Amino acid sequence: MPKIDLRARREEAAPELVPSALFFPVKIRSLNNYPVILEGDQYTHPDMKMIVRTDTNNIMGTHGAVYRLVTHERCFTAVNEAIYQSNINANGIEFNDSMTHLGARAFRYYECVQNTEVIVPNLTVALEIRVLNSYDGSLKFGYIASARKIGDTHGLTFGNSRMIAFGKHTTNISVPRIVRQLNSVIEEFRIEAESWRRWYQIPIDNHVASTIFSRMPNSNEGIQSKLSTLFRRTAMEYGFNAWSVYKTLAKWASDPAMLSHAHRENADTIRIDREKRIRACMASRQFQEMINV
Repeated sequence: MPKIDLRARREEAAPELVPSALFFPVKIRSLNNYPVILEGDQYTHPDMKMIVRTDTNNIMGTHGAVYRLVTHERCFTAVNEAIYQSNINANGIEFNDSMTHLGARAFRYYECVQNTEVIVPNLTVALEIRVLNSYDGSLKFGYIASARKIGDTHGLTFGNSRMIAFGKHTTNISVPRIVRQLNSVIEEFRIEAESWRRWYQIPIDNHVASTIFSRMPNSNEGIQSKLSTLFRRTAMEYGFNAWSVYKTLAKWASDPAMLSHAHRENADTIRIDREKRIRACMASRQFQEMINV
């Protein structure tokens, strides 16, 4: 989907009118009134609800009686407003929308191009905020902070940046609370960038890189071979240093080009899983010994 200039859109229209393919119509229906047929058998449940995408009649998820529907549109509109009110520089900010599982899982990537850090000359990274929501209960309404080298197609995972919920998934979305959470991201970004500058100055060799890649959870020879090849290419551009090891892991985790074509439609969900794995790798003794010299 094309990127959209957030501030320009706000000047043109109210935030709730910013168009997005994520804002499709949904309704809650009782499983008692609308039975589900699976393999020829009909299922009803008076205490269960399902979320139905009404333009396609696809079921987005099923939930218990206390569930309250909060639409993608309401969630992302609240975050838009929170960004305007936060310490994040919204000038020129852009976002890119994506979805998986027929729209049940929604992702918005904010590229904060005025919030940058210079790692070394000619290597500038910008803050990236990934906001998530789901109708199937797989993702909380929240965010993951990361960064992106200007011009790159992949993200730079923060070492401690797990998914942070904006609060319980209820109808009471608090914009002030979201503002407070987003304000903390600027300092997280500064701390990560300071580490990256230091890692750039730490020399390593192929053996050290291979040892670290072997600490990847659920790794195998195929993954390690791919990482080693990617590392050598990365090192040709940035040098044989700890930054190149980290950037290799980050590219493997978040670049859709690292996936087979059959899996690219689920790239957003796969990125979350892979980032968990590289954070575990970065917490390993081998990685910590590399960066703490």
